[in-house]
Amino acid sequence: MHRLGIIIPRRGAATASATKKIVIQPKIKRGPTELLEALAATVGPDPTAPHFAFIDDPATIPSQAATKRNYLLAKELGRRAARGLAEEWPTLFAFDREVPRLDVFRPQKTLDPALMEPTESKLDELIEARRVEDAAMLFEKMRGDNVEVSAKAQRKLFLLLTYYGGKNPPTFENIEWHALRVFGVDQPEWKADLIELLYETLEKDAEIKSAMICGFSKYKAGDAKALSIFKEMQAAKEVPHIEAYNSLIASLKPNQSGELLKSMADNKLQPNVDTFNSLLVALKKSFHAEAGPIKKIKEFSRVLGEMKQLKIQPTLHTYAIILSAFYSPPPMERDTKTPDTGKSADKAAGITALAEFLQVLEKAAKVELHGIHDHTFFTIAMKICQDCGNVDMANRVLSLYTDARNEVKMPAFTYENSFYESYLLLNIETAVSLDELEKVYKKFVPNYVGISRWLVYRMLNKLRDQDHWNLSRRLIEDSINAQHLEVASIAGRLRGLLIGLDFTALSPFQREEFTMLVRKMVDVWIEYSRFKDERKKRKLTFSTVIESALLLTRIGDDAKALDLLQLLFDESATTGEEASVDTAGFVHDRRLVELFDHALRQKNVEMATVVLELMSRFFSKAQLQYQASRLSERCGLNKDQTRIIEGFIRLRPQ
Repeated sequence: MHRLGIIIPRRGAATASATKKIVIQPKIKRGPTELLEALAATVGPDPTAPHFAFIDDPATIPSQAATKRNYLLAKELGRRAARGLAEEWPTLFAFDREVPRLDVFRPQKTLDPALMEPTESKLDELIEARRVEDAAMLFEKMRGDNVEVSAKAQRKLFLLLTYYGGKNPPTFENIEWHALRVFGVDQPEWKADLIELLYETLEKDAEIKSAMICGFSKYKAGDAKALSIFKEMQAAKEVPHIEAYNSLIASLKPNQSGELLKSMADNKLQPNVDTFNSLLVALKKSFHAEAGPIKKIKEFSRVLGEMKQLKIQPTLHTYAIILSAFYSPPPMERDTKTPDTGKSADKAAGITALAEFLQVLEKAAKVELHGIHDHTFFTIAMKICQDCGNVDMANRVLSLYTDARNEVKMPAFTYENSFYESYLLLNIETAVSLDELEKVYKKFVPNYVGISRWLVYRMLNKLRDQDHWNLSRRLIEDSINAQHLEVASIAGRLRGLLIGLDFTALSPFQREEFTMLVRKMVDVWIEYSRFKDERKKRKLTFSTVIESALLLTRIGDDAKALDLLQLLFDESATTGEEASVDTAGFVHDRRLVELFDHALRQKNVEMATVVLELMSRFFSKAQLQYQASRLSERCGLNKDQTRIIEGFIRLRPQ
């Protein structure tokens, strides 16, 4: 009974626990998005998110900007092809019965305007959908069938055609297909036939004439025609729309801007921020190459003063136009004949202007988006910081861009890649500590910045004078992933970087990493040399073989090093259509001496004699005799072996 009392609780205890009340807390009233907002505030935005679009298979994650472009476009074009198949043959999916039904998997084929009923309602649908070319085709069909089109519909069609130049909307306006929006390039084109027909047909009021002026200016279809229409409106006492003035100011000669501004004042037309942006563009074009920063600052300050007086807030595009006047690309990106007069003064003026703009933006409650060119402010600002070597200012620009208050974002993989690349290159040039540089490099590569050859060269220059295994290993691995080992200049410098490292100073774990990395690099070069495709094939050069063998001896793989050296004497590897080794070339004497010294230390006579024969291509007889005496002494050669080596040296041509 005592034992059962332990296992079975007493009746009184069970009753007490049963009578305990459970209090249910009242429901907390929350909005439909409060939980999502709380999660967003906790997690925060992930600026590397675009890079994760590539992570389907680790083997296919791209490391270069061009590869990212091709990968993203391939994925998107594959989806477009699948949608095209579903649109063309919908009966193939007729027996699918998914619940709930997903319309995204049942795309409807866009009806050809040639098969549409020629009615004004159909025309309105095409105009609302911004199917510019289809709307133009249907309108032509309606004209051919003598279907009457109201003046209102013709006006809407005319405004659509002038805005897009008679072509479909450009790819950067594409909402659904992100890759085409980012990487698509559309040449501006003006299809004048139907536009001019509608212009002659419609009643030419201020709106129609202003739209025509904007179209001519936007697509560079005829500045003289745009100015002629403007003068007609002036003669008829008509007031052009503000957009017409803005287009003319930006497209005409700078000395004509004053007349246009005076006309706006006479018509009591209030300028907007686009007016002043157009004026700044005109001012920038008016500056000659010899124009100094003082003149530029004076003109720009006058415009900014007018904006302040009219209580018009400058946009990021306003600041970008001003900064671009003080920035000139480095010599590699422009004509080297361009004079550099006043470049230092422009640098100082540019960084000063940037500091003032940042002071304003950092105090703003929100950095709002006003136009498609606003994001150029960040790229130009970072270029100026890089040009001036100002890391503190670059950190302020980066902080502003990543701030939650900033609503202006650059297109990923294009402008954003350039922005972060400039920031990284600036840190490479100015970094004092390689530990700090390692943090910056690992943060931005490859998620933000692709592994370009230019970046690898910059990093190699930085690592040339200081040993830093972790950063060197990461750079080499990134170069392998980006397929830069096929570039002879990069491959040679990477081998030199590893040869220059103090192997004895590495920890046991780092030595293991060193060993694996060397074997991987050598395997890559051997694989390149065996490609059947001549375009991809990269033969093993003399320097590649010697330096690779030297690295293999560092990790204790003398057998593979010897096999690699003997390829230089293998006729099947050096001659014929399938040759994988090119014996021509040059290697520094010290590499051969290091390899020879290693063979002597290991008393490896076979390797030493092979290296001695390779030395005979570059060394004098006196140098060879000295090395031969070392070989005989260290390895204890007998008289016959010594006589053979001496005979080889004696018969060698001087």
